[in-house]
Amino acid sequence: MDVSRQLHVPTLPLMMELAPWRTKNEHRLTVIRENPINNAFEAFRTSFALARKEKNLAKDLDVLDTIDKLDQDVFQDLSIDLLTTIVGLRAPRKLHSVGIGKNLSIDIARLLLAVNSDDFDFATIKTLFIAVLERKPDKEIWDWVYDAVSPNPFAPHKSRLASVKDTPEQ
Repeated sequence: MDVSRQLHVPTLPLMMELAPWRTKNEHRLTVIRENPINNAFEAFRTSFALARKEKNLAKDLDVLDTIDKLDQDVFQDLSIDLLTTIVGLRAPRKLHSVGIGKNLSIDIARLLLAVNSDDFDFATIKTLFIAVLERKPDKEIWDWVYDAVSPNPFAPHKSRLASVKDTPEQ
């Protein structure tokens, strides 16, 4: 399944312009190669399978359809489990931040705080879910981690929209 087609991700040239972390970066590739994910996501995959079973969703239902059928609080819990697993890996401590943080771990920690709020747009991390659940290669998973922690110009965060709406007119 091509994740980018399902979620209408911008074309590759536009993505490269908007997401410079997706370009070739020797340091990043070296860190990913030297710090493989291996079986780190097995507990998360088991939790996802249990959530699917509790909701009586068919095993042959694709991952995106399954995610869409999960209750918001279940998806939030799974998101926290996933991000906690990712931040616990060694690679994020060695990978560069997309913001002003020391490393990618700081960016993931900020995302964890956002996920735990009531106004988080979970579309931000659906592609990361899919990549992990479909056992995509490490490099692809890290691409989706970087996408998840980076500002998305195509889907403004609800709190940003609220702050714009709450601004008094002059």
